[in-house]
Amino acid sequence: MPQAGDENVGRRRAQRLRLAIDARLITLQGEYPVRLDNLSETGAHVSRPKQETFTRCVLKWLGFEAWGHMVWLRGGYCGITFDKRLPADWVLQTREHTPVLPEGWKLPVPSRVRRI
Repeated sequence: MPQAGDENVGRRRAQRLRLAIDARLITLQGEYPVRLDNLSETGAHVSRPKQETFTRCVLKWLGFEAWGHMVWLRGGYCGITFDKRLPADWVLQTREHTPVLPEGWKLPVPSRVRRI
């Protein structure tokens, strides 16, 4: 049950940054090029050509890397939860290198939820 002051809304533990940048996914099966579709301090959503499942992985992008594990797989997409929360400045630095996205790709601005 959410407590007063808890900023977690729904299933997300952190706000996600919408992206479309090249990255590398390293698993026990190999290393693959992927597209990093969104990123937060706690996880990522990637598009990938390989359909095999994996448990542990390393995601590399723009000189950063993070250990994690797959939490869902659907078609050519998967969700990764990071083992350790990313530093907020990594997400901010990634945002600075993000290409301009079409208007339809932009996420809506989250509204503030008032908790009593």
